[in-house]
Amino acid sequence: MNDVPETPVPRFDQADFSDRSSLDNAHAYVIYRVARRLRMSLNQYFKGLGYDLGQEQWFILFRLKENPGVAQVALTDPVLNDQPNITRLVDSLVKKGWVERRPSLTDRRKHCLFLTEEGITVTEALLDKAVEERKRLFGDIDPEELAITMRTLEKIEQKVV
Repeated sequence: MNDVPETPVPRFDQADFSDRSSLDNAHAYVIYRVARRLRMSLNQYFKGLGYDLGQEQWFILFRLKENPGVAQVALTDPVLNDQPNITRLVDSLVKKGWVERRPSLTDRRKHCLFLTEEGITVTEALLDKAVEERKRLFGDIDPEELAITMRTLEKIEQKVV
């Protein structure tokens, strides 16, 4: 399922931030590479299930399941200034018939987003499949290691905000 060539796995027994010997030893590059591979893997996984759905579209469907009626602007990340990208992604989900925009009842300038009946069906079906894929990818990693990884990534994210 993975057509990405193998990359040597660097050893991170120590935090040597002065190592300039290889890009593969740079923490930020490893995080970037893993995130990219996770995105490509999920995209291929959904495609194999017969869904033309990218990772970012999936995240929007999941957010709308969590928060029906959320304003479109609330899906944007102000740090990344990604409003045009969110608009494009929502447009594609509306075109698929999975999401609908409704005018806000309290603010004429805003649109609220809802999953359609078909969108709910797709999201529920894919949610089960996404959980299966998550178990495949992370199931054999010690839970404490995963917890440490998540806490570390949260710390890094706070520093770059």
